[in-house]
Amino acid sequence: MAALNAKKHYKGTKLNALPYDKRTQDVILNKGVPIISKVNSEEMDLVNNQRFVITKIGALQITIQDDSGIKRDIYTHEFQKYFLVAYATCIHSSQGMSIGNNYTIHEWDRLDQKLKYVALSRARDHELIHIMK
Repeated sequence: MAALNAKKHYKGTKLNALPYDKRTQDVILNKGVPIISKVNSEEMDLVNNQRFVITKIGALQITIQDDSGIKRDIYTHEFQKYFLVAYATCIHSSQGMSIGNNYTIHEWDRLDQKLKYVALSRARDHELIHIMK
């Protein structure tokens, strides 16, 4: 009976993990959530590791926007096939990016010189970088 009386304890749109993809997980999406594409797709005009922010969530579609301001709509039921929530990312997925927001590099002492270079060279301004040893 408890399940019948259970209340929704979250705000936003909940999507369940895809049973065939171990990279997915149950997520609750809201406007402003950063996401990253996990595949290359000509059909969807996506490049692996491309970054977006959710700008609108509807019952059937989620609107996302990239850094250049281009918006696109994704069907809610297809979201987990193409995207991951991206509050944190790895150095490898940041290659080729220019980051204009504050970011933190964790475990600095464990990185070799090449990884340190990649991590540092992503910032548009070095005042944006925070290092955790």
